[in-house]
Amino acid sequence: LESPVANAVKQMLQPVDNPDNDEHVERLNTIRSSLKVFSRQHTFGLVQPHMNRVGLCELKDEELEPKYIEQRAQLRGMVAASAVAKVVG
Repeated sequence: LESPVANAVKQMLQPVDNPDNDEHVERLNTIRSSLKVFSRQHTFGLVQPHMNRVGLCELKDEELEPKYIEQRAQLRGMVAASAVAKVVG
């Protein structure tokens, strides 16, 4: 099953018809085509962390939505699992 976020990304990256050969539409379709590689990646949506988004950086975890904390941990795990160590030298 695909997530709603994955479906939204796929939908937004679909080229649009351009019967008048408008150069701006053509550019947008080129950009969409270039970005399609990202639609094959994992997509992940998080709930809003807090109703007052102005001071998010100052909020402690206890003040954030519990579902957000859970999803953030899952996302961190996904990133850590897919990260490849950089070889230096």
